[in-house]
Amino acid sequence: MSGIAAIFNLDGAPADRALVEAMLAAAPYRGPDGSGIWNEGPIALGHLMMHATPESIGEPQPLVDAAGNLALVFAGRIDNREELIAAIDGAKLHTDAEIALGAYRCWGEEFAARILGDFTFALYDRVRQRLLCARDPLGVLPLYYFCDGRVFICASELHQLLIHPRVRLAPNEPMIAEVLVAWPQDPEETLYRGIFRLPGAFMLSVAAQGMTKRRYHDLDPRSTIRYRHDAEYAEHFGAIFRDAVRSRLRSSGGVLADLSGGLDSSSIVMVARDLMNSGHARVGWFDPVSMTFDHPLADEERYIAEVEAATGLRSYRIHHRLQTRDDCLATVRHYRDLPFVPNLAMFDIAATTQALQKSRVWLTGSGGDDFLSGSNRIYADLIRGFRVAELIRRLRAENARYALDPKGEKPLLTLYKGGVLTLVPPKLRRALKPYFKNVAAPPAVTADFARRTNLVERLARRAPAPEGTGFAQGDLYEMYASGERLSVLEMVDRFGARHGVEARHPFYDRRLVEFFFAIPEEQRRRDDLTKFVLRGAMKGVLPESIRTRRDKGDFGYIYPQTFRQMGGERLFDSLAIARNGWVDAAKVHADYVRMGSLYAAGSPEYMRRLVPLWAVTAVEMWFNEVFGQSSQGLAARPHRSEAVDPTSSASRTN
Repeated sequence: MSGIAAIFNLDGAPADRALVEAMLAAAPYRGPDGSGIWNEGPIALGHLMMHATPESIGEPQPLVDAAGNLALVFAGRIDNREELIAAIDGAKLHTDAEIALGAYRCWGEEFAARILGDFTFALYDRVRQRLLCARDPLGVLPLYYFCDGRVFICASELHQLLIHPRVRLAPNEPMIAEVLVAWPQDPEETLYRGIFRLPGAFMLSVAAQGMTKRRYHDLDPRSTIRYRHDAEYAEHFGAIFRDAVRSRLRSSGGVLADLSGGLDSSSIVMVARDLMNSGHARVGWFDPVSMTFDHPLADEERYIAEVEAATGLRSYRIHHRLQTRDDCLATVRHYRDLPFVPNLAMFDIAATTQALQKSRVWLTGSGGDDFLSGSNRIYADLIRGFRVAELIRRLRAENARYALDPKGEKPLLTLYKGGVLTLVPPKLRRALKPYFKNVAAPPAVTADFARRTNLVERLARRAPAPEGTGFAQGDLYEMYASGERLSVLEMVDRFGARHGVEARHPFYDRRLVEFFFAIPEEQRRRDDLTKFVLRGAMKGVLPESIRTRRDKGDFGYIYPQTFRQMGGERLFDSLAIARNGWVDAAKVHADYVRMGSLYAAGSPEYMRRLVPLWAVTAVEMWFNEVFGQSSQGLAARPHRSEAVDPTSSASRTN
C-alpha cells in the first residue's frame, strides 16, 4: 500500500523538506516503486509509491496541476472511475490521483463523498491557502495527525509523526485505560497525547486560522430497502457483492485471497473465480492462501478442499506459527504502537506468500462478521413496536439453539440486555452502577486509575447514530464508527504494507455497508442464523456444506498458547504499568491463573478473560519500549506546546 506524509507550518515558516524525507524513510516498504516530495513555502507533501493498480504504473506523485495551484498526494483506489470521468468531462484523466484532483476542481470539498473505494489523501489549495485531508468512509486506509497551532503534520503511519521535533511523547492515560478494559473504542485518540487518528468518513480542513473537522459521509436510516421476498434481497446483495469483489481484483499483477473455509472468504474466492472465468475481471494470477492448524477446533481443511474442488484452484497451505515475544517487541519498536493481537498474527500469510509470488493485492474476508452477524438489540425494536409474535418466535429459536449448545448466553438474559435494558433511557442506565461495574472495569484496572481517567463515562459513550436509527441499526452504526474496528484495519494495513501487499476487503465496500444498514434485521440474522442474505445470494455458488454451516473455526486457543510461549505467569511478575498505578499486579496474575484453569477444564468462560489479559501484555510491552529505559531522556526534552484536541468544541464541527 502506498503512503503519504505532509507538513504544513501554520505560522508561515518554510517547511523543512528534510523532515518529510525522514518521514518517508521511516516507512520505506510503502514505496517499493519510488517516492516523491513537493514543497512550496510552508507546505511540503511526500508520497511513497506502490504499484497496486495498472493505472499507477509510471504515475508521478505528488501530483501538481499545470497552474501550480493544487498539489495532491493520494493513496488508495477509486472504484467508480468511469462514473467520475464522465461527470467531470475528464476523458484524458488516467490515474486515480488525476481523477481525484479533477473531482476536486469540479465539486470542491464535496468531491470526497463522490469517490467509491479505499483512500486517504492530502490536498493543498494554494489559492485558498488550505490543506484538505480525508480518509475513506469505512476507514480502510489509515491517517494519523498532530497539530499544535503552529504546525500540522499527517502521515499514513503513527511512528512517522514522531520524526518531527515538535511532537512530544507523552502517554494518553484515558485512552490507555480504555485499551486495558475493552481494546480501543475511541475512533480518534491514540496512546499518545496530542496524536490523533482521523476517523473514517471525516475530512480535515487546515489553514493558518485553525483546523476544522467534519463528517463528509454518513449512513442514512431514511434509505430503506424493502422487498416482498427473500430472493429479491439476495439478488440485490449479490449484484453489489460481485461488483465489490470485481473492483478489488483490479491489480497491476497477481491477487492473493484468504481462504479459511468459512462463509465469507469462501464466498469471495468463488465469486472472484466466476468473474475471471466470465471475463468480467482480468487478473495476472489468482492464488487462494489457507492457514492450517494443529488444533481440531480451528481445522477447516474439509471446507477448503470443497472450495478447491468447486473452483479447480489449489490453495497454498501455510501452517500457523505462534507470535513470539521477540515478534511483538520488534513490532512495538518499529511502529511505537501496540503489537498485533495473537489471532491477527495469523496474517503472516502475507509475508509467507511473498516468497511464492510477487503479488501486490491481498483479499480478506474481514467485515462479514461485523455487519452481518445481527444484533440482540432487535429485542428492543420488537418490544417498542409491539411485535409480540416475532418476539416469541425469536425467543423460541434462541431456546432451541441454547439447548443444543449451552456455551452462549441464556436467551432470557439476552432478552433482558438486548431488549429491556436497551429501552432504559441513557441517563438512567448511567446511574445503574452495578451494571457498569460488571461491564466497564475488570478487576485488573485499579479503581483510582479508572476514576481519574473517567473510564466508566468513556465506555458508556456511544457514537451518535443519525436520527431515526432503530436499536438494531444502532448496533450496526456503532460497529461502523467503532475505534476497535479501525484499530484492526490499521493493524492489517500496516502488516500488508510491511510485506509488499495492499489489503483489500470486499465486505468493507461502502455500497455493501449502506445496503446492510438499509435492509431489515431479519435479512442480517434470521432467528439464530447469521448472514442470512449472504447465504441466500450464494445459493448455487458455494458448496452447500459451506453455505449452510452454522459453526466456524475457533481460534481462541491461540491466546493461551501464545501466553505460555511468551513465559506464562512470568509475564506478569513485574509490571511497569502496575508500578504506574494503572493495573493491580496481583489481580492480573490471579486472572491469568484463573484463565489457565478454565482453559484446561475446557470451559468457554476462559474467552472472556483473554482480551483484557492481552491488553495488559501489549500495553506493558509498548510502555517499556517507548517510556521505559528512555523515560528520563524523554522527560528531559524541552517543553513544547501540546497538540490541539480536535474533539474539543473549539475545533470540531460535525
